[in-house]
Amino acid sequence: MGWRRAMRDPSDLPSRGVTPEPMNDTDHVDRIVSEWADEYPSLDTEAMAVIGRILRIARYLERDVAIELGHFGLSISEFNALSALRRQGHPYALSPTELSHGLLLSSGGLSKLIERLESRGLVARTRDETDGRGVVVALTDQGHALQQAAIEAHVVNEDQLLSPLDSDVRGELTEILRTLLVAFEGNVGRIRPARSSG
Repeated sequence: MGWRRAMRDPSDLPSRGVTPEPMNDTDHVDRIVSEWADEYPSLDTEAMAVIGRILRIARYLERDVAIELGHFGLSISEFNALSALRRQGHPYALSPTELSHGLLLSSGGLSKLIERLESRGLVARTRDETDGRGVVVALTDQGHALQQAAIEAHVVNEDQLLSPLDSDVRGELTEILRTLLVAFEGNVGRIRPARSSG
């Protein structure tokens, strides 16, 4: 019953999300860039202005997503694992290797995650029917019910977190971020060129 939203007292929730501030078009990164401009005028801060904002926004988003999922007794990684299984359709199962690829976890990190979910009755490890030597991780009925409740609250929360942006801006931002993410995902596993010592 602890994860059921109907039992939650809104007054108990910590402050989160986008809070009204005085009309001001500057942010923390603007202040950093301005300070560098004063201290080191020749420093190129164009990339810093972009990456600094992405990293800072990511921290706020991760905090607020974690707060919402915490009402269901789930961490972000646990929720992502349950969701990855749910998206497969019945019987909601993946091999550990397949699951690790989507979650970007090491084998050790994945094993601990699966153990936590299994101890709570949310997933079960069973023999792979297509490969008698393999094992798959599958959602239990309890895991399915919890994921269903959490995903519905999660998408509402995400929409609220993006409330400062209208639909057109969200679409433009999606395209920009997709371009950047595709570039990074295309370089997964590749060794970055060594920096020149000259």
